[in-house]
Amino acid sequence: MRLIPLLLICSCASTGGGPLSQGRMFSSATTRVQRSSAPIGATAASNLASAATGVALKQALQGLLGDIQARAHILGDELTTRLSNEVKVAISQLDSVLGTQITKPLNELNSSARTVADRATVIATQARGVIDAAVKCAGSDAHLIIQGATASLAATGGDISFWREDMPFVGLSYALGYQSRMGMYVGREPTPFRIVGGFPGLSPQQCGMPTVALGKAGNEVPVVSADHRSIVVVYPSISEAGVFPVVIKYRSQSWHGCRSKPIELRTFLVVAPAPEFKISYSALANCGTYERQTKSISTWIPNDKCQGDKHGDLALCADPGWELDSTTVNWIGCNGDRDHSHFRDNNCGRAKWTVPEQEGFLCTGSNKSGGAELFITQRRLTKTPAKQPITGTSSRPATYNTSTRLAVFDPLKTPSLTSDQPPWECEWTVSASVRRPDGTITDIPARTGVGSLTSASADGVSYDWNPLDGSITVTSPPYSCDYFQ
Repeated sequence: MRLIPLLLICSCASTGGGPLSQGRMFSSATTRVQRSSAPIGATAASNLASAATGVALKQALQGLLGDIQARAHILGDELTTRLSNEVKVAISQLDSVLGTQITKPLNELNSSARTVADRATVIATQARGVIDAAVKCAGSDAHLIIQGATASLAATGGDISFWREDMPFVGLSYALGYQSRMGMYVGREPTPFRIVGGFPGLSPQQCGMPTVALGKAGNEVPVVSADHRSIVVVYPSISEAGVFPVVIKYRSQSWHGCRSKPIELRTFLVVAPAPEFKISYSALANCGTYERQTKSISTWIPNDKCQGDKHGDLALCADPGWELDSTTVNWIGCNGDRDHSHFRDNNCGRAKWTVPEQEGFLCTGSNKSGGAELFITQRRLTKTPAKQPITGTSSRPATYNTSTRLAVFDPLKTPSLTSDQPPWECEWTVSASVRRPDGTITDIPARTGVGSLTSASADGVSYDWNPLDGSITVTSPPYSCDYFQ
């Protein structure tokens, strides 16, 4: 997984960081973390794809210089200058230390040359990560990324002595299990982070575990494990956004035991505003009221002959542009008629019956007769758009990449829909918008139609409209920033 380094090298204690009040920022919750002895291995930067040799690594760093300058309008003058200087130092150290070994594969370098190459790769990864994150992330998140990177680089003071193999430094910091997550969101539950760097002389067995303090008040955080390449800590839940100093102290081992004066390193933790999205919607009903008309037709059939039965058949259809709403029949003048039937036939009403012939010897029986009066009611729908749309806003904020269902109306009551149509037969014009934590708003294009509607996607935001249950389900944006956990 690609790593985006949060914080860079520090070889001394320095001031800086964001606001943090004593006793107010941290939750009391604790998190159990399984101890891990896995080495940080090839520094976080070992994924720099093409950097298999010192030459390739140098070329990657030179390319980064151009990218840094191209993004200077986003990064700002101070961060642009500091990142450029770090990359230039890395290039200079590769030239001076690797010398003729610069064409060799990195895994074949001797110890001191490999240390320089590893640290140059950390610089390259950090620069690339900061550039990518600042460009990709939302406004407020990008601002904190730039602020945190600037603070980290400022803490080095431009001192290139950290390139010495025996000099301690802090390279990266990332959430365990999420190696691309380099910061935290406000309100996040206590989260384990791995702080990566070089911690020569750190020996928990001989000289004790390091201490890690977070914030201006210096609140110590639990240290889970430590070795000379990484320290795993659990950062507590934090309730404010900002860039918070992290101070690491440890007693190093020497030939004569443990040094009395601890080594102190400083890095920073970036805490971004909670990724909460506010959803708004608008649903305008274009329903309809029916104009109704009643029509009728009648006929009466006598049968005073002995020449067989006579059959009556009446049909009355709705006019073009109208639809049959209902039909009824009155049977009239009946005298022995039979087989009455009354039914709908497509857009028409129908009535059928039979009038038998005269009965008796030589047709001396009584005459037979029967008739029908057929009525139909036809209707025509007139669309009547609502004067005001139904609007609403989510009562609870949504987070990234979630589907939030909002109840818009009760289909069984629909107090705001005065029409003869059920709401699922109405034509709806539906739109929605999502307000991001930094205040920017993404409007989802409106859709119009009858029945369920699915919107187009706008910046990863979309909605599904279901008039059967009167709801809209909005999908909030996917993670746009791989910087935070």
